Amino acid sequence: MARSAHYRQQAIEILSDLHVSLSWRQAIASRLGNADHLLAMQSPGAEDNSY
Repeated sequence: MARSAHYRQQAIEILSDLHVSLSWRQAIASRLGNADHLLAMQSPGAEDNSY
């Protein structure tokens, strides 16, 4: 999990770097959005009582 947090932090830093082309930043933002969506689908929600 620590490695994924490191990659996410790097991606966020790249998103704020205006020297990186817009197309690259958009692609990275899209990948982060997809990763967030997948993570949300895997994580138990407040309504999940599966423990």
